[in-house]
Amino acid sequence: MNITKTLMAENSRIESEAALQSVVKELQSELTEQQQMWWRLEADCRNLSTLLAQANHEKRMLINQLLDLKGSIRVICRIRPLMSSDALTAATSSSSILEIPTPDTLILAPDRTERTLYDFDRVIGPSEGQEEVFNEARSLVDSVVEGYNRGKAARASSGPEGATRSHLVLTIYVTCTHRSTEASSTGKLHLVDLAGSERIAKGAASAERTKEAQAIHKSLTALGDVMQALQQKSSHVPFRNSKLTRLLEDSVGFNSRTMVVLTCSPAAEDAAETRSTLEFGLKARKTETLSRQGSTSPKRHFLKALRSTNE
Repeated sequence: MNITKTLMAENSRIESEAALQSVVKELQSELTEQQQMWWRLEADCRNLSTLLAQANHEKRMLINQLLDLKGSIRVICRIRPLMSSDALTAATSSSSILEIPTPDTLILAPDRTERTLYDFDRVIGPSEGQEEVFNEARSLVDSVVEGYNRGKAARASSGPEGATRSHLVLTIYVTCTHRSTEASSTGKLHLVDLAGSERIAKGAASAERTKEAQAIHKSLTALGDVMQALQQKSSHVPFRNSKLTRLLEDSVGFNSRTMVVLTCSPAAEDAAETRSTLEFGLKARKTETLSRQGSTSPKRHFLKALRSTNE
């Protein structure tokens, strides 16, 4: 009996070992298949990474080709809604002095006898939201995020007494580094809020208010002179005539892409400021930026400009 039990136990052990060996072989075979699948997936990932890099490169090229086709400086006009306060204060008319016959044209009609047509890249009406403005600026911002080139979005405004009385410049640097090659590129985005050029005679102007208005007018005039020099392809561009143009020299003049957003009032009492803003937009739209080879890094140029403005 003991021998029989021993033999049965031995047979059971042998069968268990055989079953375990079979399981081990199956697991080894499955592991080999998984490893091969992993190697295939790894190769696919490398191929997809290469395709993604090529697609990103093509995307950058297409974005910049699109911007080139649209022009070095794009100008869009944003018209604010006519408010109830405009109707109360307007002496001539409570209706809008701006008409939008097409998505890229605008008519300024301050009275029945005078109608001036303006052509821009896009006119955004009072009923349209901020998303439309972003959609127009999307390709410009994408170009900066991709690290391909410097860009600038500017804003000129016309409006009531409470408008901005100083210029605001927000500069964003974006550095992109390739994980594999470690190659890097830097893009720069200027967000510029240009103060409106208001009439000093509007309301009771204090001495401080008058001084602010004169400084604003001087800097906007200097910016206009820079645009005129660029239009005429002059050998000398007067960037150093104001702190504003000195600060934005590499964004207005060299290897840049620019979009100007004109924010206009449709109120009759703001007709003079609105006309001035629209004329500024026309001048900007005719401007082509320059191209300079071997330019310094945008951050270094920006710091240099800041130091020069404090001299």
